[in-house]
Amino acid sequence: ADLAFVVAGGDVLGGDQLGNLNLSLRGVRARELAVADALDDVPTVWLPGGGYHRDAWRALTGVGLAVSLRSSWPIPARYDPLRTRYARIASRLHVPRREEEEPWITEADLGGTLGLGAAEPLRLLDRYTAEAIEQSLHTYGLLAVLRRLGYRDFRVELGRSDAGDRMRLVGRAGGRDFELVGMVLDRLHHAGRSLLFVNWLTLRHPRAGFTASRPRLPGQEVPGLGLAREAGELLGQMARRLGLAGVAFRPAAMHVAFSARRDFSFADPARQGRFEALLRDTAHLPLIDATRAVAEGRVALNGARYAWEPDVMVHFLERAHRPPASEVAQERERCRFVVHPDALPEP
Repeated sequence: ADLAFVVAGGDVLGGDQLGNLNLSLRGVRARELAVADALDDVPTVWLPGGGYHRDAWRALTGVGLAVSLRSSWPIPARYDPLRTRYARIASRLHVPRREEEEPWITEADLGGTLGLGAAEPLRLLDRYTAEAIEQSLHTYGLLAVLRRLGYRDFRVELGRSDAGDRMRLVGRAGGRDFELVGMVLDRLHHAGRSLLFVNWLTLRHPRAGFTASRPRLPGQEVPGLGLAREAGELLGQMARRLGLAGVAFRPAAMHVAFSARRDFSFADPARQGRFEALLRDTAHLPLIDATRAVAEGRVALNGARYAWEPDVMVHFLERAHRPPASEVAQERERCRFVVHPDALPEP
């Protein structure tokens, strides 16, 4: 052939929702290497071809390793491409400390001389100016994502509240301003460590609408931006830069805790045990049905109506800090959750 096209599908993995070939990641890599060797002297175009499994990205990334390097090297099980990319960006992104920014003649000096009384700019957590935050969002690529969604002319607004420092990202579309990101941050001391506490976080796509494939979740006014993972990684990088031990927040609903479970766990071992029991006993339901059942009071814990517990979840930047496994398991085995068709009476 003068030119070959290879459709290197990721849906051949074992456990894929659509494919039924049940290959291992090692087997998929062997496939790519065999095809690459067979077409060594032929100009070839490699294309991804599906993949509906949590490890599908590993199969598709393996195509690049096989074709470019003829490598059978496996991608480490704990490798996180988003975290790795953000850590690389953070290492190049310099956010100066306040003392590093002091010029020879300050705006306050000029204001005093001219009688204008210039005010010190607000800083998020005493470190980040609005300009620095906007530059960071650009560097990490999040503003580019928002532009693809139709928003432009971004601005960052900072403020203070009783619950902590407030940040809003506003974008413009169709001649109107929309709040896209809102958060309230503070510091929290837990177990002898200082944490970045996210008192409030909202990621909004006001110009989108709810659909059958993207239904309204409990507590949502408008659809989300689909950037929860990216926001979590940015908050982790912020905690590192501030010298904090991790990130903490209180999930307002079951689906929020579910989305964060990969890195976060409840600080209270018993609460973590109840959460794991809830996931176990609702595993037969789609997440949307399970979180709605909890929000609507249709879930019983050991026979009594269960109300969601928005307790603190923590992600320590050092993975060694987890709640005691024995205490978690004891509470998990004590709890049995049952979903009912109708709301249960108040306790």
